[in-house]
Amino acid sequence: GHTGDVTCLALSHDGKMLASGANDMTCRLWMAATGQCTAVLRGHTGGDGSGAQCIAWCPGGKRLAGGHGAEVCVWSVPTGKVAAALAGHGANVLGVAWCGADGGRRLASCGWDNTVKVWDTRNNKCMATLSGHTELVRSIAWSPDGRRLASASSDCTLRIWDTTSTAAGGNSMGPAAAGLGLGGAGAAAAELLASGSQDNTIRLWDTASRRCVRVLSGHDHYVAALAFSSCGAFLASASLDQSLRLWD
Repeated sequence: GHTGDVTCLALSHDGKMLASGANDMTCRLWMAATGQCTAVLRGHTGGDGSGAQCIAWCPGGKRLAGGHGAEVCVWSVPTGKVAAALAGHGANVLGVAWCGADGGRRLASCGWDNTVKVWDTRNNKCMATLSGHTELVRSIAWSPDGRRLASASSDCTLRIWDTTSTAAGGNSMGPAAAGLGLGGAGAAAAELLASGSQDNTIRLWDTASRRCVRVLSGHDHYVAALAFSSCGAFLASASLDQSLRLWD
């Protein structure tokens, strides 16, 4: 289907649809069970010709967001049309994340301009620009309650932002991180933050104490992506060692 390199994937929350973004300037929707392409989403050219660098499903599955060049494109999935183009970043967007706690009212984005932005998708306005990282911000993830936002940067830090006040300050923590995810810590009731790094390891952080509580070793190369299961009991990791791992 795609005529350029596939750069990002996202599975819908119900597991029925898979979205893919590529350097052919399109995003495609696929039936996960059959592999059938059901829609080709266009409308973005990507300022540098790089196509989609990240995509994410809205919690309700009706919208899809993707970073193209320095803009965030939001599509209406039922119509396949562009619903909004969010401009504000000064360089390429590398990550997008919907807030599940408010049903996708807020959308966060990050990128090469060293910032994180929080958008109100009701009016497509930027609610806050979170500055503090000194190098590009690679990935972002919301806490389950939507009160905090985590960001991972090439400046070798993770930051936790208080989004209740849309303050521009954050708590700095961690080693270099390339991908991250937030999830519940099961019976402990505390939240865990997972970070993957170029040192081939995954670190689990207690966000309350800002301490590393566990280091997961096993990959032989840079850990590029992480995701918690919906129940928070499992963590999936993807690495440049060409392997996927599931952690209990």
